[in-house]
Amino acid sequence: MARVDFAGNVARVNVGVVDTRPGDYVLVHAGCAIESMSEEKAMEILEIFGEIADAANEPSGFAPQISDARVKGGAE
Repeated sequence: MARVDFAGNVARVNVGVVDTRPGDYVLVHAGCAIESMSEEKAMEILEIFGEIADAANEPSGFAPQISDARVKGGAE
């Protein structure tokens, strides 16, 4: 387990299936980190999701929850 910062909201995440270090960006699904990635890749993905969210702010009403997810400290 590790503490992961989701844009200020810190949560415990299972990191047992990926190799992570403090400061890494991770993709989290259902409380489990499923991928560790570079900051560059994370920022690219966040930009794409931001574009999707902007488009979703149209009358359709769909608004996904998007934030960066960084491992805060060592394993718990």
